[in-house]
Amino acid sequence: MTLTRDRRTELLAGCALFSGLGADQLAAVAATATEVEFPAGRVIARQGEIGTGFFIVAEGEVRVIRDGALLAALGPGEFFGELSVLDGMPRIAQVVAELPTRCLAIAVWKTNRPFDDKHFAWEPPAPAAKTVTPEASAGAAGSGADQTKSSVDRASSPAASQHEP
Repeated sequence: MTLTRDRRTELLAGCALFSGLGADQLAAVAATATEVEFPAGRVIARQGEIGTGFFIVAEGEVRVIRDGALLAALGPGEFFGELSVLDGMPRIAQVVAELPTRCLAIAVWKTNRPFDDKHFAWEPPAPAAKTVTPEASAGAAGSGADQTKSSVDRASSPAASQHEP
């Protein structure tokens, strides 16, 4: 059964990622989407590969697996594949159809920039905290710079290993 234009728009509207879009914008994104059917057991997205599409489950169920561990089961109205599309990094999990599944798929190349920050609710992640080492902070003494090391850095330093059991 083919998804109607209204159902496509409804699926998109249910995704927090698209909460900043108006009705006309949702309809435009829905027009670029393609229906894709997957048999049970089919890998839809592979961990470690660069993502080229974003999927919303319309019917069926998928499993999200990272390094062999089940993270989630997703059903109608839920989505996956957005992280790799948004950040351009390899996919962090594999997604497999648990049941025969129909998805609404949006390919990155079908639109100019489907995840434009000024239209979508997604915000890029905050930059990672910077660890300041004693060597780097030597010149910053008295400047108020954080002169502590992370627990990971401390645990791996030669001095720390001498004092821990």
